[in-house]
Amino acid sequence: MTVYIVYIDCTDDHPCLGLHRHSNFRHFGMALLTLYRVCTGNNWSNILRDTLRECRPGDHYCVSYLSWVTPIFFTSFVIIAQFVLVNLVVAAIMQALEDSNKEDERQEDEEEEEEKEEKGDDEEEEEKEEEKE
Repeated sequence: MTVYIVYIDCTDDHPCLGLHRHSNFRHFGMALLTLYRVCTGNNWSNILRDTLRECRPGDHYCVSYLSWVTPIFFTSFVIIAQFVLVNLVVAAIMQALEDSNKEDERQEDEEEEEEKEEKGDDEEEEEKEEEKE
């Protein structure tokens, strides 16, 4: 039995490719899209690793970042973003349950009104029959 241990590390030969031309912080719009990717959890750890990596000569998409700020920023951003997204999902579920309960109550009220109307009609028929006798 062979056991393979794979250690994924960002090196000059094998970069993490978290930051590239479609995901970087060079422009405001692209930074928002990159942060959206981080929010969804799509490859955020490699983006973090690329921000910690030193720039190589000739790397056009590498920007020098503060190495002590990036772990704090990314971990806090991911935790807050996931918390907000989970709250949105829970809020949507709670709203759907509330709407469902209101619909059930409305249907029960309509059924009760129909039953009252039927009882009222039955009582009127009984009174008419008593008068005829």
